[in-house]
Amino acid sequence: VSTQSTWGFKQSRLMQATGFQADKFPFTTKNEELKKAIGDLITAQSTSLESRIASMTEQAKTLQKQGEENNKKLTEFIAKSEWEEQVVKGDSSYHTMKGDDGFLCLKSIALVKATPIEVFAFLRMEKYKTDYDLNYLKGEDVEVFPANLRIVHWYFQGKMIVSGRDFVVLQYYSFDPKTKTIITSSTSIEDSRVPPIESSVRGKIMIAGFMIKPVSSTMTEVTYVTKMDLCGSIPQMMQNSVIKNQGEKCALVAQNLSLIHISEPTRPLYISYAVFCLKQKK
Repeated sequence: VSTQSTWGFKQSRLMQATGFQADKFPFTTKNEELKKAIGDLITAQSTSLESRIASMTEQAKTLQKQGEENNKKLTEFIAKSEWEEQVVKGDSSYHTMKGDDGFLCLKSIALVKATPIEVFAFLRMEKYKTDYDLNYLKGEDVEVFPANLRIVHWYFQGKMIVSGRDFVVLQYYSFDPKTKTIITSSTSIEDSRVPPIESSVRGKIMIAGFMIKPVSSTMTEVTYVTKMDLCGSIPQMMQNSVIKNQGEKCALVAQNLSLIHISEPTRPLYISYAVFCLKQKK
């Protein structure tokens, strides 16, 4: 039996068993890649969070608690009143704030024509990350835990004389069926399995992540925040470039997700000007 023909059965069975109930986290995309990414997320949630946590080592449980705490910090960070609006463009904007420790913080917001689970699945698809994070090179999982938790090694490209940066990050995500909101946070951690790289400078993410919440049945507000130390010496011009790229992140998510949200067979076909004129004459 083909994967496509069994998809509806898998979808209904798994949604009943997880936090991804059809009425809580619906999806309508016809794009097969995006549907598969959503299916993978659903499969990962096929047992309760409590039972998955119970199966982990004590060290992993400590990381789990740290992830939960990071998500709370991210929510509070987004809600701070000190954010100053810098640029508004259509349905997107970005804001900055100076932290108490002197580090510049950034918040990016955009409306995306998709449901929260579609946005989240898209954000987890490695092949599209360079489309909305313009300095991103690649990411490698160091360890994946059963309870919405992973340690990942991210690589970012340098420019001209400035070396690239890399980050070893604890990433955690959570779902709130009541508000239909998805939160994913990232913070730097030390991990002996990932020693420093000679060709790169190890940066530090104090807090970063996305809040993904619906504003209607077809529109989602995506908020991204970050506070990081790029470490090493970086010219101000390069720092401004990084800030600008991060500020455009949510707008680029909206733009690029819209390109893959509709499956190829249902996209409007290109019609040449000559053919269009013929059709008009008829």
